[in-house]
Amino acid sequence: MKLSFARYLIAVLLMVAPLSIGGCASAQTDGDLLSTTIDGCRNAVRLVQSGKGKVTARRWLDKNHAGDTPAVVETESRYVLAFRGDKYKLTEEVEFIRNNPTQQELLASKDNGITKSPLIQPGDKRNHVISFDGEVVTFFHKEEGYAFIDKPTSQRPSVANVHHEDYAEIVSPVGRGLMEIDKCFEATHPNSTGLEFVGREVVDGDKCIVVQVKTTFPFPDGKPMTNTRKFWVNPDKGYTIVKDHVYQDQPKAYLAQEVVTQAREYVDGVWGPTTSVLTQYTIDGDGNRKKVRSQTVTYDPTFQLNISVSDQDLSQTLPSGTRVTNHLQDALYTVP
Repeated sequence: MKLSFARYLIAVLLMVAPLSIGGCASAQTDGDLLSTTIDGCRNAVRLVQSGKGKVTARRWLDKNHAGDTPAVVETESRYVLAFRGDKYKLTEEVEFIRNNPTQQELLASKDNGITKSPLIQPGDKRNHVISFDGEVVTFFHKEEGYAFIDKPTSQRPSVANVHHEDYAEIVSPVGRGLMEIDKCFEATHPNSTGLEFVGREVVDGDKCIVVQVKTTFPFPDGKPMTNTRKFWVNPDKGYTIVKDHVYQDQPKAYLAQEVVTQAREYVDGVWGPTTSVLTQYTIDGDGNRKKVRSQTVTYDPTFQLNISVSDQDLSQTLPSGTRVTNHLQDALYTVP
């Protein structure tokens, strides 16, 4: 039987370190299983080369999570994504479902002789196009007719770079169930224990490998905080990460973040997310855990991975009349 390139890589990986979740036939040590899992997660990311299709993100945020009065903003973003390697183009329509203003937003909206900032109303929409050519990010706001151009390496908190980060944190299939776990923030931190094999658990009927990493963050005026990040990796579904939890021990032990991902095989041996749900929590003044943020990212059934994506699919041309802030040239100009 002829193997696809993806299945060939997986077959080689498993021949090097055969996996036995049940622990019967194989004499693998915990270290062997950890190494196999790290390699499997790394390979799962590298197999994803391109993609194209529709993505939806439903987001909920309590802007006043540190206070007593919630100020919730809820949005639904509808994307059309094309990517190849690091390059991508993303069209976005954001619709505001709910927006409970904070006190600061209410003050800013009043006519007090200072420039007013109108409150965003339910049903308001924003349309953007964001593209990255491997070096430069271009953000275009359709309704307002302005654009920002910058490099992600500039470390500036520019509009272009904020939306570039959103691509990685919300839209890209890599990062939602696909991750090089040995390169996550906690695993590379100098105060990290490094990744450790924890055991095996069944999640939704599938046998998964559980791996964790602990990181201690010192505080000058208090007890150090320890984060424990735990991954549930499904080797039978292309080493996708079906659960990703972050626990904190300050101000008390609690689950601070959880991500649950459903995955499917898009093409032979290449797995990716279908839905990914993230929820973040904090501890309120009464010592109770409460939700502060959530997002549900859904990939349309027609979304495809590892298909042909042309340069034209990735290119963006700013229309005539666009007002441009070009951080690379330190210039303001209008497209002729």
